[in-house]
Amino acid sequence: MPKFYHFCEDQKFINSGYERLYPGNNKFLIYGTPADEIKHIKLNEHFHFIELEIDTFKNIPDDGIVIFHSIPEHLIRFLKFLPRTVKIVWLVFGFEVYNDFRLYPEKKSLDEHTYKVFGTKKISLKSQFKELVWPIYRKIKPTLYLTEKEHKLAQLKRVDFLGCSFKDEYDQIVKFLGFKRPLFKFWYYPLEDILEINAPIKTKKEKILVGNSGFKTVNHLDVFSKLKNMTFEYQEIIVPFSYGDPNYMQKVKNLNPMDLQKVHYLENFMSLDKYNELLMGVKIAIFNTRRQQAIGNIISLIYAGAKVFVSDKNPFFHYLKKNDVQIYCYETELKPINTASGLSESEIKINRSKLFELLNRNKLEKDLQKAIQNLTNS
Repeated sequence: MPKFYHFCEDQKFINSGYERLYPGNNKFLIYGTPADEIKHIKLNEHFHFIELEIDTFKNIPDDGIVIFHSIPEHLIRFLKFLPRTVKIVWLVFGFEVYNDFRLYPEKKSLDEHTYKVFGTKKISLKSQFKELVWPIYRKIKPTLYLTEKEHKLAQLKRVDFLGCSFKDEYDQIVKFLGFKRPLFKFWYYPLEDILEINAPIKTKKEKILVGNSGFKTVNHLDVFSKLKNMTFEYQEIIVPFSYGDPNYMQKVKNLNPMDLQKVHYLENFMSLDKYNELLMGVKIAIFNTRRQQAIGNIISLIYAGAKVFVSDKNPFFHYLKKNDVQIYCYETELKPINTASGLSESEIKINRSKLFELLNRNKLEKDLQKAIQNLTNS
């Protein structure tokens, strides 16, 4: 078995990656945070702190396998210094593509009202012209310099495998990157690690939950605008705002057209147990997110028995639909007729069964073993 070298920042799910990817055969190289400032990673002898220097990459053994837990912009330039025989897996977090308006125009992720108020990232006509014409003109003049987008993609093509949790997300990432690499299927968390799988089913629920965080890609204003025109009797609308963009969150509060007596902004962090307990009381959950976002929340809410509405522009919506999980389309199905009642106990049981079938620990371990086998045999 070759040795795995992981490049990662201090993220809360890195320990889960360590535990699932053969603990004794991994070296985790932590960058960006000094040891005495670590908040999320539980350290042991397999974790090492590094400076991002060329020699760090050059010194990876020729038969090593490098796994990047995301590739932020400032890390891309180091890819070319890895030995050519080293295989590279890029576990795509999403922001590397979705936050780059050259690859994924902001208008794709923002709904109408949100884009009018918060849309900022726009490509100049000159840049658009270059990105469109330069590749064609280069056939005549091969020495023509690369555009910023071409330069980034040229460096990312050093990657050998793209790590995604499900095929629908992988297909979308490949589409925006414009090049294809084999899928390395990997979920950080088995279902048993994020919720209590034997929790009793609760059908008496009264709350609506909107989104998972205070970022504009959650499209809060569009959801509020839609809810404002609906008649419902719910006592409370919960809006998780414990992290996000402070300026965005404040402006959303100021512009929210709803009855503010019913809206509760959840601004303090909660333990996972407390948060899951809160989710058990949610009857309707709404995620107008068009990109990879809030997947853990969506899974937890479906398992808890909520009726969950997700944008049909989100690949996770289609993944769940394809696997017969009862999920609702935000664009076409968020209507009074569908919000008047929650899921029945039998519907919740079926959803739980489907999710467990897809995401239980044994299933994910088999998927991971197959992915590693494909990697080592390539």
